[in-house]
Amino acid sequence: DSLHMAGLGMLRLKALTGKPTIGTWWASHNVDLNYHQRSTAHAKLTFMQTLAYGAAIQPHIQTLFEFERSLMPTLTELFSCVERVRDYLLDARLLPYIAVVNGPNALGHCNALLEHHLPFDIIVPGKLDRKSLAGYRAVILDNASALDQNAVESIAAYVKGGGGLVCAGHIGPKLAKLAGVELGREIDSGVKLPGLDKHPLYYRFDEKSSRWNALRGRLFAVRLSCMSVKARRDCRVEADIIGLDKSRMHKDHMGIKPYPGAPLSPMVVTRKVGRGRVLYFAAELAGIAMPGNVLDADVLPVLADAALWAAGGHPPVTTSAPTTVELVTYEKKGRLAIFVLNQTVNLMDTMSVIRYVVPLSDVAIRVKVGAPVRAVTAVTGRPVHHAVRGGWLTIRIPKLAEYEVLLVIGGLS
Repeated sequence: DSLHMAGLGMLRLKALTGKPTIGTWWASHNVDLNYHQRSTAHAKLTFMQTLAYGAAIQPHIQTLFEFERSLMPTLTELFSCVERVRDYLLDARLLPYIAVVNGPNALGHCNALLEHHLPFDIIVPGKLDRKSLAGYRAVILDNASALDQNAVESIAAYVKGGGGLVCAGHIGPKLAKLAGVELGREIDSGVKLPGLDKHPLYYRFDEKSSRWNALRGRLFAVRLSCMSVKARRDCRVEADIIGLDKSRMHKDHMGIKPYPGAPLSPMVVTRKVGRGRVLYFAAELAGIAMPGNVLDADVLPVLADAALWAAGGHPPVTTSAPTTVELVTYEKKGRLAIFVLNQTVNLMDTMSVIRYVVPLSDVAIRVKVGAPVRAVTAVTGRPVHHAVRGGWLTIRIPKLAEYEVLLVIGGLS
């Protein structure tokens, strides 16, 4: 599995069960290949991933194998961190911004949000009521055709009151009405290839838009069936599905790289509803954005931009760090705990064994604050610098190794 899955698996379990979760951290010698943390970097990142998403850590030693004593200094460091952050995490909640509704493609959306440092939480369909949604700026909903009437009505009220919604693919008639689209049949390229069900279609952003300007004119491939869509007049078509020009394909070309043709149907449709926003994807693009199995290089920024458009405004936490740095932020009664995980790892073979991380210099974290900040400390004891200006707290980490956890007292109104 992708390293992200250690944390996302914990988050999903919490959402599904509504109960505390325990994450196993292996400390046995030479056990089950990749379950054994073969380096201090591997040990630290898997431990902190699990802790950052709210699970208690349970070191596990199989009786058949001896304890890996070389990990004792690392284990001591990591549980010292747990001791420091305990009071910040007990009865705390993830900083609310975007809610991802659990489903087959939910982790694809989470992967995109992670890489773009956008705070999120996973919720279950049974929690789609106005009270649960009220704290979020946007909700992401894939595979939504089976939602019950109460959930759809709650989402509609949430959007009209100022919330954002991202939905995709097969959706019920009431949700389609909210998105301003009329759905027809499924469409695909119609070109079969040896070993493949079908050749990919393309989609392209052509309209001038502040959110998608950087993507305008580029072709993006999607090997998924898409819904044919008719958009209402009050909608904006941001991107179109592009068909294949089969007349320009030479008979000996075997259809490997067919020419793009004319637009077939909308791919991305946006609509403003009341004080809120709705974005609809004709294909469930998150299905090709899963952690460890991203099938298109551009799908993550497309999904992240969709979430940002739906949420509106600026995210409450952001960073200058590259996309490989993961942020997880908790809030609790005037306190913040910000996990900063350096995922710039060196991977070997298919077992995702982590040998080392690439240290980063001068990582800046910006947090929206509404009250005076009294103190900022780092659990590793390394020095950090902070300043407040214009309602934003900026924290600078001079050197980021595998991880850091920033503890902030104050700042929340």
